[in-house]
Amino acid sequence: MMIFLDLDGTLLNSRKRVSEGNRIALEKARAGGHKIILCSGRPLSAMTELIQDLDLEKEGCYVISYNGALIYDCYRKETIFSAPLTIQQAELLFAEADKHQMYVQTYDSNYLLTRHDCPEVQFYAKITHLTPKFIPDLPKGLTEPPYKVLYVDLHDHDRLERFRQEVQAKVGDELTGFYSCHEFMEFVKAGISKGSAISWMSNFLGLPMEETIAIGDSDNDLPMLDTAHLGVAMQNAAPEIKAHADYITEHDCDHDGVAEVIYKFVLGKQ
Repeated sequence: MMIFLDLDGTLLNSRKRVSEGNRIALEKARAGGHKIILCSGRPLSAMTELIQDLDLEKEGCYVISYNGALIYDCYRKETIFSAPLTIQQAELLFAEADKHQMYVQTYDSNYLLTRHDCPEVQFYAKITHLTPKFIPDLPKGLTEPPYKVLYVDLHDHDRLERFRQEVQAKVGDELTGFYSCHEFMEFVKAGISKGSAISWMSNFLGLPMEETIAIGDSDNDLPMLDTAHLGVAMQNAAPEIKAHADYITEHDCDHDGVAEVIYKFVLGKQ
């Protein structure tokens, strides 16, 4: 079985930690030969600490980062799929942010990249534990194609949505914009999502889609809930997310909801 796990609001509780119950269930699933695949909008560099903490540097463990734009083999310590933006696309997205006075950021292999310190970058860095690197002339300072560009509005979601619609109209079918949470909106290469990553992993591992379970709670989890054979929404997910689920957990992210799914649909089937 391939178990695809969102982080915030799913595997991680409201304190951004993995509960002991979830930890034990994950280890039992991995020891039973099941594939453990962490799925997040976060960059890979923001997930290495969690990989080590959960002892996932073992065969059969993977990370889907940047909402599907990069897939990493934790055991072999190598990237197995990569679909970054072009520098030109990043430049366009930064230009749109300037036009509308939106906070914007991107990433390199090690850092969160933005122009200056502000409440938005502090908010994001606190959640992800990423170290900001300030480059005043971004995007000119980019040395490698980024995997995504992210916008933050801490107070006005409607403004963020109007901005998303306008930018989406300009980039057409080249890029896709969506939300990773209420305050964060991002653009990645068209066709990239957690759902596309599930399909890619199924082909890569040679396992049928019938062997896929995806668990999530947010807008950016919808593609994987729709793609996986069993799409699971957390009890703490919004109603519109639950509407896409084949199963809704009885327990939320603060009460071992992931462990519930593993025992019910993975270990309980053995």
